[in-house]
Parts: sequence; C-alpha cells; structure tokens
Amino acid sequence: MIAEIGSGPPPPADEVIDEPNCLAMPGLVNAHDHMYQWATRGYVPDGTLFEWLRALYPVWARIDADTVRVAARAAIANLLLSGCTLSTDHHYVFPHRRPGIFEALVDAARELGLRFH
Repeated sequence: MIAEIGSGPPPPADEVIDEPNCLAMPGLVNAHDHMYQWATRGYVPDGTLFEWLRALYPVWARIDADTVRVAARAAIANLLLSGCTLSTDHHYVFPHRRPGIFEALVDAARELGLRFH
C-alpha cells in the first residue's frame, strides 16, 4: 500500500520500494465483462455480431461450471495482467439443470485474488 509520497527520509515501513522512474497507481476497475466467453474466443472470427451470436448461443446453451471456471480463470488472469484488481461479470447464460455456474466465477476470482462484485 502506498502510504505517503514526499521528499526527505522515508517513514518507518515494513518495506520501502524506491522506484523513481516508475508510476504507482491504484488498481483498475472492470465494470463490464462476459468471462464465460473466453471459452469460445476465436469462434466465428470474421462474422458479424448476429452471425457470431447465432453460432455461439447453441454452444453457450451447453456450458457447464467447469468450462465457466476455466474461462473465468483466463479472463481474470488477463485482467490482473493489465492492472485490473476489481471486476464484475455480466453472466446471463444459465443452462437448465447445470448448477454451480455462478459459484465457479466466484471461486475463480477468489483463487486468483481478484476483487469480484
């Protein structure tokens, strides 16, 4: 945590990082994501939006918690690498009788250390 910025001798701290040529900034916030879609990245790469949706909704209709967990891990890793520390997910695909999908998202965020709301 950045506690102070200034000149003169640093105050007592557990750790002091002296990086005069670096920028320190708070974590970024991602306010819109569809993490499960990382499972189908690259499908229909040249299609229009509606061609893409028509091709992928049947795939997403069979999505399960394990697939969501793996896709969320990839999405979250990408967010963390880009400086994002807080995200939400607009997950709206809940196939009938496929439990644990939302829990998979929360578990992936917890596992990788992303604040998730």
